[in-house]
Amino acid sequence: MAEKERYCRAVDSDSKRDELANIQRRFFKRFPVELPLTEEPSPEHLASVDDDAPDPEILEPDRERLSPEEYEKEMAKLEDRKELLKKRKGVD
Repeated sequence: MAEKERYCRAVDSDSKRDELANIQRRFFKRFPVELPLTEEPSPEHLASVDDDAPDPEILEPDRERLSPEEYEKEMAKLEDRKELLKKRKGVD
């Protein structure tokens, strides 16, 4: 709800898509995708959030450094994360 005013201004200025992306980016800095919905972030985590810091880049696993089984396991985790992110954003 704290973002409602910003979003309304963005709708009025026809930049709602960009503002929604920024709102979601700030949200996921506070509530990481990996954090279960039944848990709250720690006060220390919330205090450490820097909205101006770049988001960490999520890299695909390195096939050359992993065994085939490890690679498949890491790729499955990456795909699970992508699906969870889509669900949390409400994107089909």
